[in-house]
Amino acid sequence: MSPEHFADEPDESILALAGVGDVEREAIAGELAPDSGEIVIEITGVSAKNGAASREAAPEASELAAEPPTGAIASAWVHLDVETFTEPPPPRRWLLRHPTRDGQPCAPATGDGLLPLGKTGLLVSDGGVGKTNALLQLAVSIITGRKWLDHFEIGHEARKGRVLLALAEEDSEEVRRRLFEIARAYKLTPDECARVVARIVVLPLAGKDVSMLAYGGRDGRLLLASDELVALRERLIANAGEEGWCLIGLDPFARWAPGDAERDNSIATRTVEAFESLLVVPGNPAVLVAHHASADGVIGKDGAPLKARGVTGIRNGFRWEATLAAMGPDVYFRQSKSNYSRPMNDAVRLVRGPGGVLRVPNEHEQQEHAARLEEQKTSKTAARDASHEARVLATMDGMLAAVRAATSPLTSRAQIVGLGKGAKDIREDALARLLAGGRIVSQGEGRERVYVVSEFAAT
Repeated sequence: MSPEHFADEPDESILALAGVGDVEREAIAGELAPDSGEIVIEITGVSAKNGAASREAAPEASELAAEPPTGAIASAWVHLDVETFTEPPPPRRWLLRHPTRDGQPCAPATGDGLLPLGKTGLLVSDGGVGKTNALLQLAVSIITGRKWLDHFEIGHEARKGRVLLALAEEDSEEVRRRLFEIARAYKLTPDECARVVARIVVLPLAGKDVSMLAYGGRDGRLLLASDELVALRERLIANAGEEGWCLIGLDPFARWAPGDAERDNSIATRTVEAFESLLVVPGNPAVLVAHHASADGVIGKDGAPLKARGVTGIRNGFRWEATLAAMGPDVYFRQSKSNYSRPMNDAVRLVRGPGGVLRVPNEHEQQEHAARLEEQKTSKTAARDASHEARVLATMDGMLAAVRAATSPLTSRAQIVGLGKGAKDIREDALARLLAGGRIVSQGEGRERVYVVSEFAAT
C-alpha cells in the first residue's frame, strides 16, 4: 500500500449494464465471455453486451419448454439431496470471533462467532465516533492476526485473504495519517507492515460519485448497477489472488447508495442487493458497510439503543449489525443484530488512544473508570439527599401553618399528612420530624386525642 496506491482514483468503467432491472439476477447471470473480456448478460427476452441492451421477441411456449428460462430462480431451482439431512453441513466461516465460548475462556480463535464471512453487515455510529478507524483497524488485524479493538479474535479462515477498504469520505493524506497511528498503536514489525501493504487495498474516494446504483432504462426510472459497481466487481475478480477476499469495507452507506435509499424501503432493499452482489467474488468475503446513526436514537446505558439512520429496509436487509456509541470519554461496541451468531448482551467498553485508535482499556484505565463511576454515584446520592432534605423542610413549614389554621380538631396523623403537599413520603417524613421535635403534640387520650401546634413551635 504505497502513497501512489492511495492516490489512485478508480478507473472509469468501460462496461455498463442496461435493460436489467434486478441487481441480483444481473450478478448471477453476468459472466465474462470466453477469450473476449466482455460482460454478457442474458435474461429471458433481454440481452446485454458491454452495456448495449436489446430486447428480443418473447419466445413461443414450445421454445420455453425446450429451453428453461435463466435468472435467479432458475439458477437456484435444485432438488435437495439426502445428505442434506444425514451429513453435517460445512462449518460456518467466521471473520470475527469472541474471545470466549459460552462465556468461558477458550483457545485463541475458537470462541463463539461474531461476524460471519459471506454475509453483509452494518457498523453504525454517530459521526466522529470512530467507524472509519474501526474499519482500518479491522483490516490491519486481519492481516497481522492482532485482536480487533484489542478484544475480538480474527477467525482462522480469514487470516489469508485480502482486504478492500473503499472510503468515500477520506482523501489519501487522511488515510495515511490514520494508518500511521494504527501502525504505532499496534507496534507493527517491518514484516507485518510488508504483509499489510501486500494484502490490503485502500481507496480514498472523497468527493467522488461512487453510488452503486443508477437510474436507467427506456424511461430513466429503472435502478441498474452503476458503472462503479461493475468496475468494482471486475477489479475484485481480477485482483483476488490465490486466497481471494475476506473483507470488503465500504464507508459510508450514504455515499454508496442512491439518494433515496434512506427514505424508500424498495430502494433500500435494492441497495442491499447491490452490496450482496459483492459476496460472490473470490473468497466469499464479508461485506461490512459503515453507516450513520439516526438522530432519533436515544443512547442509554452502555450505548443502547442506537438505531441505523433511514428506513427499516436498511437494517432488515443486512444480516448483521453492530454499533459504536460514545458515552463521555468512552465508546461502547455492541452487536445489535445477527442472524447467525449468539446475542451479545453486554457491550464492550473502549477507549481512544492517540490518533483515535480504539481499544479495550488496560488495567489502570479500568481502575480509573471504576473510581470515576463510584465518585459519580456518591455525587448523585449526595445531590438526591440534599434535594430530599430541602423538600422535607419546606413541607414542615407548610404543615405547621396548616395545623394552626385548621378549623376542626385533627384527631389522627393521617389527617395532618393529608394537609401537606407533595409526595407522600416527604409529608410523612415532615410530620415525623415535627412530632419528634415537639413542634406538634397530641393532647388527650383515646377518642379525645387531638393534635395541635405546641406553644414551643408557636413562639
